Amino acid sequence: MPSASATPWDGAPPSSITPAQALVARAHRAALEARHAPLEGEGEFLNRYERDACPLCGLALVVRDGRDSRGVRRWRCRSCRLRFSPTTGTIFEGHRIPVSDWCEFVIQLLSCDSLQEVGRSNRRSPTTPPYWLAKLFLVLEGVQEGTVLSGRVQIDETFYPVPGAELERSARGGAKPGFSKNKLCIAAATDGAGRSAVEPAAAASRAWRGRSPPTPAT
Repeated sequence: MPSASATPWDGAPPSSITPAQALVARAHRAALEARHAPLEGEGEFLNRYERDACPLCGLALVVRDGRDSRGVRRWRCRSCRLRFSPTTGTIFEGHRIPVSDWCEFVIQLLSCDSLQEVGRSNRRSPTTPPYWLAKLFLVLEGVQEGTVLSGRVQIDETFYPVPGAELERSARGGAKPGFSKNKLCIAAATDGAGRSAVEPAAAASRAWRGRSPPTPAT
């Protein structure tokens, strides 16, 4: 599917399109550039993140190893010989869009915007936001392992629909209604110290089994 960032008339000779088409192309491009202005000094922004350990072996035996063509600093691990940059192991690794666009995407997710709204507001193909979300989940995988909540704990839940290909259907072929397996229950918990944990309700039930019940959120 072509990118929604373009119109059919981008780059076309002026003589081959109508005045209305040219106006739409200019307005579309101006709106996109205004919303996604390039981040000035992207290399300088990334270089503010100092790497003091190797992202592969975890050892602190790292030395600076010059810069790439964009001026982004590189490091080399003296133990496993991995060469890496500030973006290695982050959502920015291998990025082809400006870092500012990635930051805006994360802000939209934290603001509870739907993936459809993210695609529309960013003028991206409908397949792009799910890819970005999958990449973000890969980076965050395991980040909350070992989190222990204590004191007054509040919990709540939300239900998220499963993908269409995984729907549990009735004998007539329709999706089963109600709170069936067609909705994934996500449990979220937080304590007074600001620690939080989010996971499927079944896993959360196993984790909390044998402990005193947390205080329900109001």
